[in-house]
Amino acid sequence: MQEVFQYSHKFEDKTIVFNKVRAIKYQLNEDISKIKGAEIFHELEFLNTDETILASKNQLIVKSNFVNKNFERLMPDISVEEIELLEYDERYYTHNNEFIVEFVDTCSLEEKYKILNSLKNGYDTLDILEPHECVFLIKNITQTQLLLNSLKAFEEVISVELNLSTIYKPSSEKFPTDLSFNEEEKLPIEYPLYNYLNIYECQKLIKKKKVYVPKIGLLDNGVFHFHPDLKKVIDLELSCSFIEGEDKNDQLPAYNDLHGTFCAGILCASKFQNQGLSGIGEGSKLISYRVFSGQDNTIYLSMYSLLKAFYKAGFEDNCDVINCSWSLPYESQILKNIINKITVKGRNGFGTPIIFSAGNEGEKIKFPKNLKDVITVASTNLSKEPVIDEGTLYRWSSNYGDNVYISAPGLNVITTDIIGSPGWNSELINPVQPLSNYTYFFGTSASAPIVTGAISLLLQIKPNLELVKIKQLIKKTAEEFSTQTNNQYGHGIIDIYKLIINVI
Repeated sequence: MQEVFQYSHKFEDKTIVFNKVRAIKYQLNEDISKIKGAEIFHELEFLNTDETILASKNQLIVKSNFVNKNFERLMPDISVEEIELLEYDERYYTHNNEFIVEFVDTCSLEEKYKILNSLKNGYDTLDILEPHECVFLIKNITQTQLLLNSLKAFEEVISVELNLSTIYKPSSEKFPTDLSFNEEEKLPIEYPLYNYLNIYECQKLIKKKKVYVPKIGLLDNGVFHFHPDLKKVIDLELSCSFIEGEDKNDQLPAYNDLHGTFCAGILCASKFQNQGLSGIGEGSKLISYRVFSGQDNTIYLSMYSLLKAFYKAGFEDNCDVINCSWSLPYESQILKNIINKITVKGRNGFGTPIIFSAGNEGEKIKFPKNLKDVITVASTNLSKEPVIDEGTLYRWSSNYGDNVYISAPGLNVITTDIIGSPGWNSELINPVQPLSNYTYFFGTSASAPIVTGAISLLLQIKPNLELVKIKQLIKKTAEEFSTQTNNQYGHGIIDIYKLIINVI
């Protein structure tokens, strides 16, 4: 059992306290069949109760201080282990006593090692697991709180946080790659939303003036790159997965991981044999970073892995714009610092735009969407009003707040889907002619890639625009809302045509 301690870390002037939770982990042996495993877990009597933290096909984690009465009878089919978890805002995390240490930029690699090695005299279990350009990952099994205090005493250390990993039920196996594409299916030549946004005219103008192919970084749950409209736009050599236990070179989503493919189509899909979908930023390249799994669009991986994903997108791959249509359960000072560095130093000093969706809960935006460094996007309907659930028309409302920068349409946004039955397409969307290769996307997750795609169009003709100038242009050319919003939904609705015309 690891050392038990109460953990908190600082975010600006706020202290975030994580509560410790004792738990029991039941693990099925690998050779147990799914049917027998289900029977065993049923006997443990914890499924679908308030005590259950996680129930997956081979693992059960429950809040408990005792071993279930059936455990001895079920051996050797199952093993049990007492574990310690941390809880914050009704989410549970493991930590394995791993710490992320952020140093000042002026601190050399040699100096970083010197600082950490100097602590080894007092902490003989201290291991340097992985050095990275932006942060170090270290591990110490004993005297955890003392180590935290010792690290914070060095003026070269900016911040220290536990490397928290969310407890979650992962998606199942990856999609098959031999799904057949319905080549008979034809999308309408023009889509009503694209007419509304004047996208076709914008793309015509861009083709005449284009001097650059921007790279769009998509931090999401992976992209189904076998879709014909996405095959040629995604850079599979640079795309990767940051989810623990997965092949890092394979960003392909798992079942139920549809979100990234939806975003990708809006961002920069390119018509297959002159049929199909043209994304907003058609003509750009896409790099996919798989950073979460599951349907609720919340990051499910270690904080250290998320930091590495941002660093790769912002500096190693030098993406020109980054799309993030997801949420994070807690604030992190180190993540805020990394985002700030990318928006200031990315794109060779011009600053990399990082686009966040505002969220769909009808509440004030939270971290990291409320950071001034990012461009946060709310949703509007075609009547130029924020999407607000009034109990009849919608089942969700756009989030809002002082740091929302701009709005964009968030209803009936047509986009690429997973091909065939694993996709979202269904008779519910189009009962007469189901869109088997495409679907409609809703929410601020659909609004954000509209803005990201628009910025990539802008960079196709003006690649050296500074981030400050990009934001000024978006604000200057925005269309007014039809109703009073008190600036809680940004500076207006993005007008892509005016945005492009303003720089040609």
